[in-house]
Amino acid sequence: MNGWRVRLELLSLAVAALAMLAGCVGRSQTSAAVDPASVYRVAGPLVNLLSCPSLSCSVVEDLAEGQQVAVKAAYPGGWLEVRTLTSGREGYVLGRFLAKP
Repeated sequence: MNGWRVRLELLSLAVAALAMLAGCVGRSQTSAAVDPASVYRVAGPLVNLLSCPSLSCSVVEDLAEGQQVAVKAAYPGGWLEVRTLTSGREGYVLGRFLAKP
């Protein structure tokens, strides 16, 4: 059973990496129209914006409490792909650290 769990985790990481790479091709991280319904605020004193949906990924930016982000997509495990409204950087955060403004 443990071997299957490891294989499943590796498979999910590979799928997440491919999705991230596919989403980045040809996509600009500059300003774009933001749907107000997708805007959330950071609900923790310091939250890491990560390069992929895993706690082992590198930090793209430190998000301060109250900072606004636009949610782009939801992923398994409570991960959300977001774009910060201040810097325009994109990455992933756990949804439990976001709240509606």
